[in-house]
Amino acid sequence: MLDIGLDIGRAIFSQPAGALTMGRRLALPLFFRSKLPPPVRSTWEHLQENGHGAWLAGEGVRGLLLGRRPQEWEIVTGAPSGELERARGTAPSWFKVTGFEGDLEAELSSRVITVEAMALDPSGKIIDPLGGYQDLLWQRIRGAGDQGRAFRDLPIRMMQVVRLSAQLRYAIDPETFRAIRQASGEIKCAPAGDVRRELNEILTCDWPAQGVEDLRQTGLLSQLIPELIDGVECHQNSTKEYTVWEHTLLTLHLSVPELILRLAALLHDIGKPRCLQAIHENGSEYEMIYPGHAEEGARMAGKILSRLGYDRNTVKWVQGLVSNHTQLVTDPMLDTPDIKALVLRVGPSIVPDLVMLRHADQMAGRPRRSFGGQRMDPLLRDFMSIAQAALKKKVTALALSGKEINQLTGLRPGPEIGRVLYQLAVDAGDDPDINTREGLLARIREFAPGLGDT
Repeated sequence: MLDIGLDIGRAIFSQPAGALTMGRRLALPLFFRSKLPPPVRSTWEHLQENGHGAWLAGEGVRGLLLGRRPQEWEIVTGAPSGELERARGTAPSWFKVTGFEGDLEAELSSRVITVEAMALDPSGKIIDPLGGYQDLLWQRIRGAGDQGRAFRDLPIRMMQVVRLSAQLRYAIDPETFRAIRQASGEIKCAPAGDVRRELNEILTCDWPAQGVEDLRQTGLLSQLIPELIDGVECHQNSTKEYTVWEHTLLTLHLSVPELILRLAALLHDIGKPRCLQAIHENGSEYEMIYPGHAEEGARMAGKILSRLGYDRNTVKWVQGLVSNHTQLVTDPMLDTPDIKALVLRVGPSIVPDLVMLRHADQMAGRPRRSFGGQRMDPLLRDFMSIAQAALKKKVTALALSGKEINQLTGLRPGPEIGRVLYQLAVDAGDDPDINTREGLLARIREFAPGLGDT
């Protein structure tokens, strides 16, 4: 959390709410500039020193006001094209420089979503033509102007509304909600890359279940992943209190905030409605049977993720998690040899992620009254330790280390590199001849195009 945000928040939120009228310029402390990331601060100062108007905008302003660390920063400027390109050429991926012609307030108003349409000038004043500041106070995400037309003109804005609502845990304004429902069919016209990026951000935020439920209620989900809608009315056994959809949302909420695991949590039971074959009744109790739902779910997940444009490695890994999510049985009768055999059958490379998915799945299946505990089943921990021991031997024998993969691909150290290493270890086990630097790099290019390019 940025300390400056807390200071700014105290300074502004102590003012009477009536003073925060739309379009006013609101005075802020001047020392916030020292808290900006160096590339942002230096670019801003350079543009100002050369006589070009430049303002901090978008998420950076919102983050400073709320005391949150922005993931992206933006400067808007009226600088000529040559100066604009020079500024963009030195900007890291999380920092964009946006040019505009004419009036700043007109440029901000074109953004439609009010909390995205605020700017900060170098003297520490807010330019807020749509009243985004007031919406931050009311904790709502709202569009302005002719929202129906705005969403039809640029459909990805609808997903941006849902994403901001989930990230900030704010309510969507009722009028904005209705406008999205009416225009939801237009989301199919949005670029696939933009849709995928927004979906990824929704899934990996702190409140993914809220975001996905809002996608459903606005009608966006039925346009993007209609297969999930079948779970809304799909009830489970009488001993389970949740529908398939409710269970999916709980599993998503309880899963580790990594994209692969969140995608798997979202899709892990997607095959159940199609595989429902029989209901066995016994008095007031009943049992619903879904034979082959994991395998059917994996097939469906592959089609869905490919349709959305995910890379082959992501599709393959999520399919593996979905198809095997019922395999890690936690039977107390299992002994160590049984666990080792099961790990080898499933594949040790996928077991660590499978354990985390299975844990979330188990937690989401508990009755509401016992929902509080989150201890992992001891047998799942045994699966994890045995798989990690088997993987360590295989990974150590690879001709590429995790550090080298980081340098060659740009992947950050952590689970992403771990998955690449695990996949390479499995492939090298099947074909020892690829266990060379060049062979492994070629394999990386195959399952994640572009990663192995230097």
